[in-house]
Amino acid sequence: MTFNELLLFIHIVFAIAWVGGSISLSLNGVRAMSSKDTSARMHFLKQAEFMVRVFNVSGIVVAAAGIWIVIRLDPPYGFEQFWISFALAAVIVSALLGMFFFAPQIRKALAMGESEGSASPALEALGRRIGQVATLELLMLVAVVWAMVVKPGL
Repeated sequence: MTFNELLLFIHIVFAIAWVGGSISLSLNGVRAMSSKDTSARMHFLKQAEFMVRVFNVSGIVVAAAGIWIVIRLDPPYGFEQFWISFALAAVIVSALLGMFFFAPQIRKALAMGESEGSASPALEALGRRIGQVATLELLMLVAVVWAMVVKPGL
């Protein structure tokens, strides 16, 4: 295995963990937040709090390995190519969402669940808002995977 292959392997494995984990977490979130079992909501929120940290680390590794790959392989790949610049921008947006939206909102939801109960209408509303943003972020991540595979403009 060459060093370039190792970088690509790391890049892909962490992208799989990030995107696949996001898909799984989103599906579990829909199930938990719509459940009549209110304890399932709190369990899910605790799981989501942990997974946000995993996704943040994965995003950093994906970005670092991707940037390193582009630097090592330029040419034929360069930051001026749409699919690379789009992916880098999306990874940055996703990382910022993880740190500055998801992490604080999930902590807020956990605190709300502890103080008001997991059947609270306010918690349900917050859960919907988190879910809506998560859906948009997931669509963006899937678009990045598409761009990585298709490489439009190459």
